[in-house]
Amino acid sequence: MARRAAKNNTLLTLALAAALVLVLYARLGIWPFGDGTVLTGDLNGQYINYFAHFRRALLAGEGFGYGFDKALGGGLLGIFAYYASSPFNLLYLLTDPAGYADVAALVLALKLVAASGAMTFYLDRHNGGCGRLAIPLGLGYGFMTYAIVYAQNIMWHDAVLLLPLVCLGIDRIVAGRTPLLFALSLAVAIFANFYIGYMVCIFAVGCFLWAMLLCPAAPGQRGAFWRGRCLRFAAGALPAGFASGALLLPALANIQGSKGELLAYSFSAAPTFALARLPAQLLPGDFLWQDVTDGLPNIYCGLLAAVGVLAFFCRSGISKKEKLLSGAFFAALLLSLWVRGTDTLWHGLKQPVWFPFRQSFLVCFLALVLAARALHGLSFTRRGLLAFLGANAALLALAVAYRSTGMGGRRLPLAVLLWCAFAALAALLALAPARRQRAVLALCLLLTCGELALNAGWAADQFEKYPRSEYRSFVQRGTAAVQALGAGSGSGFRLEKNFFRSLNDAMLLGYHGTAHFGSTQDSANAQVLDALGYRSYGGSNS
Repeated sequence: MARRAAKNNTLLTLALAAALVLVLYARLGIWPFGDGTVLTGDLNGQYINYFAHFRRALLAGEGFGYGFDKALGGGLLGIFAYYASSPFNLLYLLTDPAGYADVAALVLALKLVAASGAMTFYLDRHNGGCGRLAIPLGLGYGFMTYAIVYAQNIMWHDAVLLLPLVCLGIDRIVAGRTPLLFALSLAVAIFANFYIGYMVCIFAVGCFLWAMLLCPAAPGQRGAFWRGRCLRFAAGALPAGFASGALLLPALANIQGSKGELLAYSFSAAPTFALARLPAQLLPGDFLWQDVTDGLPNIYCGLLAAVGVLAFFCRSGISKKEKLLSGAFFAALLLSLWVRGTDTLWHGLKQPVWFPFRQSFLVCFLALVLAARALHGLSFTRRGLLAFLGANAALLALAVAYRSTGMGGRRLPLAVLLWCAFAALAALLALAPARRQRAVLALCLLLTCGELALNAGWAADQFEKYPRSEYRSFVQRGTAAVQALGAGSGSGFRLEKNFFRSLNDAMLLGYHGTAHFGSTQDSANAQVLDALGYRSYGGSNS
């Protein structure tokens, strides 16, 4: 019965997540609801162009490890390993580049839905499950601000949606079962995107230690318990790392050649942001485009999670040991974002250029896990209830005081009203008789769906959108021109345009050009292009 209920929860989450995607796409006018697309920023200017090259490499036998449509020519393993190795990218093989705007929308939808379902699947099996609460909490993970704001960085989403399976594998290891699920899910996460996969690896170590410290062992068997579980963890983690090494090592060599010394790291204890501003990030709608360049961590994953975390530390029925250990783990994760030295460590020993705090989805994951633990079977003493309501009032006041300038109009009053509503619903879960709790849970789900849809629409509105008709017209006319000139990838000459869409048009249309933009620019040919008088900046030549 419990397994069937868990299955139903996951299926319902998938259905609701798909409905939320349709609502979001309709709200944004994305095809088939309008001429809009999800193409924006780097997804538009870089990634779909790379996907077009790798499609030709697989279907037409062009270079897979080296391409002449990348400036004067350059290695592509770094691009493939970082941007294109996701299994979801096989969908780009189904159509020519003129249809990539539609494929990109499909891929994003599938990843948002899959992340929601994976989180619900995990919460139903973690720590005894949490009943119907797994549905709104799973949706909160799939549609957190991180997922919407970093939608253009679509290659990061694979590790995000695999994280619940990685942690479920850790639960099985701690329970003395096989490490197979942990090894497989971690290997795919690293292979799909080694950069975010690296963050998942660090988090997995912390999650394993947290689970081990909370797991009781038989008297006199503590040492054997730890040795056995650590060996199982290593037996899963090491093969996962080695399995991706064949792709990872040459990719790192490629990146080393373009970005310089990868291990040039020095610790700094300077703060990355003012801690008092962090609670405002819990509010729906508190995101501005400027946050992409130098903002705060994206930790919004639904107000039910924020209220649930507060309930975790105020409710009865959870031991002081669990509260202390969980609080220490959560605080360490937050502080690692706040201290520049540890934040840099999360990012592979180099500070990111734009899109700061790329590991913030881990905070959302842990917050949702703690909320599920707190809200299922919630009970308060009188003192605990007062502490819970006081904590909500204090955190909400701090969030409102330090909100962003974008929280104008109706957004702020609505966010405050929603926070108060979720706090009241949590109190009702603790105080209402069992027969009334189903109605409370239904209201939680309804409010969560509305809240997540509003926040996703507000966040997505901050980014420019490339029209579908313009994109298709450019690819069709550009491809026809390349073919008419006989300037395809097999030709012996180069060409350039007197019009512009991106610095990677050569990779999109399939001709030998001179321009390129990417994180793995080959320094040698960049110097040649500079000497020839081509303007260059950062990782690009034009």
